[in-house]
Amino acid sequence: MLRIGLIGLPNVGKSTFFNALTNKHVPAENFPFCTVDPNSAIVSIPDERLDRLAAATHNTKLMPTLIEYWDIAGLVKGAHEGVGLGNQFLHHIRGMDALLHVVRAFSKTDVLHTEAGVDPLRDIKLIEHELVMADIDLVDKHRIVAKSRARNTNDKEAAVAFAALERIWRAMRDEGLMARDIELSDEERALLAPYNLLTLKPTLIVVNTDEGMDGGHDEWTQKLGRPAIAICIQSERELLEINDLEERAEMRRELSLNAELDNVLSASAALLKLITFFTFGKGITKAWPVRRGTTALEAAGQIHTDFLTSFVKAHVFTLEDLETHDEKTLQVLGKVRVVGKQYEVQDGDILWFVTT
Repeated sequence: MLRIGLIGLPNVGKSTFFNALTNKHVPAENFPFCTVDPNSAIVSIPDERLDRLAAATHNTKLMPTLIEYWDIAGLVKGAHEGVGLGNQFLHHIRGMDALLHVVRAFSKTDVLHTEAGVDPLRDIKLIEHELVMADIDLVDKHRIVAKSRARNTNDKEAAVAFAALERIWRAMRDEGLMARDIELSDEERALLAPYNLLTLKPTLIVVNTDEGMDGGHDEWTQKLGRPAIAICIQSERELLEINDLEERAEMRRELSLNAELDNVLSASAALLKLITFFTFGKGITKAWPVRRGTTALEAAGQIHTDFLTSFVKAHVFTLEDLETHDEKTLQVLGKVRVVGKQYEVQDGDILWFVTT
């Protein structure tokens, strides 16, 4: 299962935000390092297409896309040198597939801040610097090993890996760049993937604002120079005090807060570059998250590994057609596409696999 980590300075609202996303109640106190061991929870990603498909096919049990969120303790200046248990926290971050970087833009003065004053861009750069410094150390070690292997064994992959590591190391050391800001080929990215570089992970900034603060997602993205989404986590904190989940959900809808959380969840899936295909049958309608570029054969293997050897073909439906006609009628009308193993699955495809 894909994992997304919540990172940032202490006391920026990560744990409260985690609670709101996951309906959990982990401690969220007004002092640094309230969170030490990371908390995790699995969250379903809303997708109205799943509900529509279930209604059209009368397979009413829903199995949505699931993502595991991790609330990771706050990083501070000097984390890459071990300050604030930084090495431990950086290790947790390396295990994530993507990151939500929570930054403080709210003005509440009674919440402690590890830096002087409220400055979201400064805080972002501080965390990014810690991630870059941690990656420089890791890349330096691996580039030396790759260089030695390339020279001594004439290993072509090692030579490509060394060239990429050398370029990244120099760009981070000399220019302070993050690995994701450096142009890399698909081959280089594949070779670098096992290193779990912190600055190569897709990242979305979550700006924790005051209620009613000016500036939407586009404005914050432009202001910070990074993809950003804004949300008032204090409002979510207040809602968490309502123990009845149905009452809490109703209040969230009345305050128009539900869409903000859904936006974050949808943005998380986009951050991971996921697309979704759907299946239905035996009373179940299921969403299957896969990477863009996944073939029909690989998609079949997601359902059951036996399908990798027994795959014959796949039938492809559209949601709009299934909402209008039943499967037999679609066959007669020629609206069912038959595809082979190498068909590239598209977002929203509804697939029916034929196996031996």
